[in-house]
Amino acid sequence: YNTLPFNPAKIKRIAIIGPNADEVHYGNYSNDKTPGVSILEGLSRYGKGKFDVVFAEGYKIYENDTTITAGDKTREAEDKRIQEAVDLANTCDAVLLVMGGNELTSREEWKGHTGDYYDLDLLGRQNDLAKAIFELKKKTAVLLINGRPQSVNYLASNAPAIIEGWYLGQQQGTAVAHVLFGEVNPGGKLAVSIPRHVGQLPVFYNSKPYVHESPYIDGDYSPLYPFGYGLSYTKFQYTNLTIDTKRIKAGLPIKVSVDVSNVGELAGDEVVQLYIRDMVSTVTRPIKELKDFSRIYLKSGETRTISFLITRDKLEYFGPDMKRIVEPGEFEVQVGKSSVDYLTVKFEITN
Repeated sequence: YNTLPFNPAKIKRIAIIGPNADEVHYGNYSNDKTPGVSILEGLSRYGKGKFDVVFAEGYKIYENDTTITAGDKTREAEDKRIQEAVDLANTCDAVLLVMGGNELTSREEWKGHTGDYYDLDLLGRQNDLAKAIFELKKKTAVLLINGRPQSVNYLASNAPAIIEGWYLGQQQGTAVAHVLFGEVNPGGKLAVSIPRHVGQLPVFYNSKPYVHESPYIDGDYSPLYPFGYGLSYTKFQYTNLTIDTKRIKAGLPIKVSVDVSNVGELAGDEVVQLYIRDMVSTVTRPIKELKDFSRIYLKSGETRTISFLITRDKLEYFGPDMKRIVEPGEFEVQVGKSSVDYLTVKFEITN
């Protein structure tokens, strides 16, 4: 909360550094051939008349890229690019590291056309670049541009701020400039779980009981970033989770309400998430399933009551005879910020 958004009034010179800073990525199955607005171009336009924008590549992602020469792939060439980036960043007030992957390193695989990678870490020496920049103690944020979830353990522990961009499309530079300088308050939530390590896979929020709950010998099984997780430039607080009945017949709707307050200094969006767990069932059920959500906008200091209607379809599952059923018994409702940060209340279904 102390790094982003950047304040343009306090920046005279910003360094845009990284292999994805001056490129536009659409994804492998996009038909869009327009040049688009790169991160570098978007920030240069935004900063015109306000501050200087400078660029260094810092590192090349050269896997599957036949346009890069062997000389550009040597350790000496990599060291030189990293040092050039460090020297440039040292002349600036702030740094944006634009890292991740690209369409050549995350694509469909077939004979003679590699696209899979044996781990989910940042490719090559991007972590070395990040470490060298972080050591300067400049105001620094990281923007990830990538086509697959990445196990960014080093960044998660050391980066002052991280923005997950995936492939942002044509106007990525314009959008990033608006987010980076607070013209837009981001409010997105993860639609996947981000693993700590490829050996942790598969990792997903709606697992069966105990499947993903036991730790490894050398660490927790919990994901690096859980499903539904996402921060903004403000803070939200959840209170007063209520349910209109604790006992009801199958098929009748149930109303659940929660108070959501913006307790930060900026207006922003929050995605309120509703998960349900069937506590006892004939067939083993997931520990939770996302059944509803609501994206809301709250001014600083504003509180709003958000309600969800739990209808029959949100409680059904395919029973042993492959027909959709709602069994009597206890259900747990989880309402909150993500799949791991929520309030709970229970109710019982009767025949």
